[in-house]
Amino acid sequence: MTETLSSDEFAAMQGRLEQLMPALETAGGRFVDLHLNQIREVSCLRIESEKEQTQTSWHGELSGPAADPETANAALDAVRDLLLAEGWELSWEKNEPQEEVGRLRELSLHKDGLKVAASYARDRSGYGTVLVLSTTRCTEHPEDHQMLRSSLDPEYGVTHPNYTDGDD
Repeated sequence: MTETLSSDEFAAMQGRLEQLMPALETAGGRFVDLHLNQIREVSCLRIESEKEQTQTSWHGELSGPAADPETANAALDAVRDLLLAEGWELSWEKNEPQEEVGRLRELSLHKDGLKVAASYARDRSGYGTVLVLSTTRCTEHPEDHQMLRSSLDPEYGVTHPNYTDGDD
């Protein structure tokens, strides 16, 4: 699904993510060693598309290992509580504590065009991970649109065909 945002509205989403992701990293990071993986525009189209830049969304991602379900749940509670205190709405929450493998807990919140989904999952070896994703809806752009990475993105400045921040 796409929506039309002005270039100013779309740019404002970058700024909102640049404020939001470090705050979520700090809140959840009191319990789980969360790391920022990315804050960037990503294409909503298949990679085979020759015009990936014409339909994009902003995407922020944090992740970290969870030693046990208690610390993972404490991190998810901290993320949820921070967002609720800032006026976000809880869309849904699912908790499967009896499960041994897969997503044991998931929650989703939204506010003003941004969505945050957070989860705790464990693989067959018992390794647990907390993942926090923040995204906008897909937005249509003109063909000359240039996809951007935030300067907070760990790959900012690394040469990539979709992003000019790595070009000399």
